Amino acid sequence: MWLVERDRELGELGRMLDETLRGTGGLAIVTGPVASGKTALLRVLGERTVAAGGTFLGATGSRAEQSLPLGLVSHLLYGAGSAVDGQGGLQPTLDGILTALHCDRQGREPGRPAAGGADRHGGEERGGEEGTGIAPAALHRLCKVFFDLAANGPLVIGVDDAHHADMSSMLVLLYLARRLRTVPILLVLAQSSRPHLRHALLQTEFLHQPGCTGIRLGPLSPGGVETLLAGRLGPAVGASLAAECHRISGGNPLLVQALADDHRAAAAAPDRLVLGDSFARALGTYLLHSEHATREVARALAVLGADLGTAVLADVLDLGAEATADALDTLEAVGLLRDGRYRYDGVRSAVLRGMPPDRPAALHARAAEVLHNLGAPLEGIARHLVAAERSTAPWASDVLRRAAEEALRVDDVTLAVDCLRGALELCREPQERAEVRGALLRTEWRVNPAAAARHLTELCAAARENRLDCRDLSALVSQLMWHGRLEEAAEILDTIARHLAEVGLTADRNKLTVCLMISQAYPELSDRLLPPGMRSDPVDPELGSGIQVRAAGSLAGVLAGQAGPQAVETAEAVLEGSRLDDDTLSAIIIALVVLILADQCERAAFWCGRLAAEAASRNAPMWTALLASLQALTHLRRGELPAAERRARDALALVPVESWGAAVALPLAVGVLATTATRPAEAAAFLAVPVPDIVFRTPCGLLYLLARGRHHLASNRVQAALSDFLCCGELMEKFGLDGSNLVAWRTEAAAAYLRLGREEEARQLLDEQLAATGSHDHRTHGRVLALLAAATVDLGERARLLAKALDHFQAGGDRYEQMVAATELGRTYARLGADASARAEEERAHQLAQLCGLVEPVTVATGAAGAGPGAGGVLGAGAGFGTGTDFGTRTGFGSGDAPGDGGREAAGSGALLAVRSAHVAAGPLLGRPAELPSGARMPWASGRRPVAVVPAQRAPQPLLVSELSRAELRVVALAARGHTNRQIAHKLFITVSTVEQHLTRAYRKLRVNRRADLPAHLLPDATG
Repeated sequence: MWLVERDRELGELGRMLDETLRGTGGLAIVTGPVASGKTALLRVLGERTVAAGGTFLGATGSRAEQSLPLGLVSHLLYGAGSAVDGQGGLQPTLDGILTALHCDRQGREPGRPAAGGADRHGGEERGGEEGTGIAPAALHRLCKVFFDLAANGPLVIGVDDAHHADMSSMLVLLYLARRLRTVPILLVLAQSSRPHLRHALLQTEFLHQPGCTGIRLGPLSPGGVETLLAGRLGPAVGASLAAECHRISGGNPLLVQALADDHRAAAAAPDRLVLGDSFARALGTYLLHSEHATREVARALAVLGADLGTAVLADVLDLGAEATADALDTLEAVGLLRDGRYRYDGVRSAVLRGMPPDRPAALHARAAEVLHNLGAPLEGIARHLVAAERSTAPWASDVLRRAAEEALRVDDVTLAVDCLRGALELCREPQERAEVRGALLRTEWRVNPAAAARHLTELCAAARENRLDCRDLSALVSQLMWHGRLEEAAEILDTIARHLAEVGLTADRNKLTVCLMISQAYPELSDRLLPPGMRSDPVDPELGSGIQVRAAGSLAGVLAGQAGPQAVETAEAVLEGSRLDDDTLSAIIIALVVLILADQCERAAFWCGRLAAEAASRNAPMWTALLASLQALTHLRRGELPAAERRARDALALVPVESWGAAVALPLAVGVLATTATRPAEAAAFLAVPVPDIVFRTPCGLLYLLARGRHHLASNRVQAALSDFLCCGELMEKFGLDGSNLVAWRTEAAAAYLRLGREEEARQLLDEQLAATGSHDHRTHGRVLALLAAATVDLGERARLLAKALDHFQAGGDRYEQMVAATELGRTYARLGADASARAEEERAHQLAQLCGLVEPVTVATGAAGAGPGAGGVLGAGAGFGTGTDFGTRTGFGSGDAPGDGGREAAGSGALLAVRSAHVAAGPLLGRPAELPSGARMPWASGRRPVAVVPAQRAPQPLLVSELSRAELRVVALAARGHTNRQIAHKLFITVSTVEQHLTRAYRKLRVNRRADLPAHLLPDATG
């Protein structure tokens, strides 16, 4: 099967064999790439020679025996067997010649020709100049052996891999070739297409002999490949695989056969090839039998690629440019390369598998050195240094650091991270290591903050030793805060302040800016981090006019209830004047939040979309995720619930949940609110994601509590909802944000009170909310009016309140709230008999539903487009005004809790504060994930991130709490707030054993199993 498409070559050799049988010798030189069929051609020639009654002598040149004088000739003659032995002179002839060669080499001075060399014997003794030292008489004696064999009948001599033969043997064969016309000897030499330079002169002499015939073997055509495959795999399979096989193998018969073997061994599909072990072995065989330069070039191209160029590749391999070019031409001819590149990546992979393990790294290191010496671009040098893993070059670290900076300028984050990691391995000086690690922290955070967190401990130590500049310091403190390590962040800032004081400097502008931005992310730290003046007026002129200060100042104004045109203009200016990068990201995020809270949702949506697309194109998943979260929040504020849910899921899918830190609360809250409004059961998937405790020390935690409370309310868990809303209010007071419109917690709590039938408390909270709400906050005004309408019996008054609420929602830009208000206003008009007005509002509600991306309006009674209780959007956007009741019922009680029991729990502001305090004291319980219903999916679209889900325990009912004795109630109240048994005993002046007994009885009465399930929101103040 090897001799496919070789009929012409066989025909030519057959013709020469016929002439030899008739008494006329000849010379043929067969050339072709390795494994192109030269050996098979010689084998067929030998079989035909023997069949015709002649003698065939064959031998193969060996790279290992090139230094062995007459090694190939000896192989030929010893292979003749009895025909030569019968002459009786072979062994003495060889022994005598070899002895003379040995003595000649021992006595000759290096570099001098042998005695009786070219000066005495002209061209016939060229071999002496090459170091063979064979005298003409010895040549004649050896050739006479072949002549004597031919006297007994035609003789064919076939030499395979002649380019690997020793020089002495080639000189003997050349001597013989000059005398073939008079004797019946056919000499056939099979060799590489490009023999080694040391054989070039002899090859020229062979080719110039009279009657020399050159035969060249080329690669198989696609038709030849199909024929070869058909013989091994069958015609149908051969036809289906021929095109791909030819593309991979380049028509090389050895590789074609190997591919056929792999296909058969793998039992692959009829139209699919497999590059398996046979192909790898065949390729290794090809390279093993190739010239050294060809083998090295093939390996270097597999490792380094084809972009270096011939001259650089030659320098890397320490080969001459001509030898490298010849090797490339050889690989092109055999079909492995096309335009200097591997035709098929699987071939490249096979070459790599056959290399010594340490060779690729050595090639990369050498390539980096050559390119550095040539002054090549940094990127190319750095890629080779990274691949080399370690370099001893003194310039390597500096090159990697500069290459990382260049990579970040073009947003090649992967290369930048690789360069910085490599530089970190090479750095030895503490200062340099701190600088590289700081850059690595900033760069890795773009992709995965969880991976960047491993640098924090070392950087904290470097900060204490004053080894970090302002930029690295800001990044370190920000990342410590991101991961909830607040005390360490504050400690670092204090350390820097002390150091500055020691050298006679005050806290510099950059440090104060960092402190200002941190205090907005973690408001409870403002007293510790900011000077007294900045706590009341964060826009300190001493801080200058940098974008961070301007953004933080505008946010401070919004949070203080001053969301006027100046704050919006400042935010827009920050966004227009900032390029998205590591240093401006925080300012950009703050500016977007300002636009969102100022109800500039159209502008916020524009900037969020633009910046998120830019971040995605710049290979920054964490940036993209944050901006997608804000984009989701913008959609939610506009009432576009499906879009909000989609972007929240996109954000969570971009990076692992553990990388989000406290910020994970934002996409989760948006996801909960968007799905609760239309599909409450699916919102549980978002709530099932565990959130860190640090969430509830940030403004994002307020949004999460709001969302969770809305979901509780929609699921008829009114007491749990009220608990979350009141806790939100306590935290806002603690953070100093109670005057902002971040979360209108009073309206949310009022909605829960209405569900419990506690109208007086609801109205008190709504009055407080109206008094605290500025005229620009249309959402909150609308929400309060809608809830007042829900508590109003008079239909005319209810219609008036709903109409005013609808106007406010329209001014605030929330289409979802407009839709719900229009739906309820239409129903109220219908009950009043104003049919025309009712139809108009119904039509408006349907139009708004389409703008929101919903099929039909969401009703207050159902809270969803067809089924389920209502919930609503974030920051004042809520379905059904949070009541989940029909307006025909007097501030209905819902189906989850009995109003009478709820009314006995607390009355008046004192009891209300006690309940709120109990929940704030619960601490870590705030972040406990909810139960994920059977069949529900996690919030990211792919569902590929496994999350440990802690099932929620059933909360004890109020009637169960009433079964506790006064002593048990006091103990349980303290235990629910996180006190240990010993602390409870000390506080109540009882023994620890008594505490344990009270808890055991209380667990049984309340039907709970652990302290974490104790219902703090149902218990009185333990000190009362």
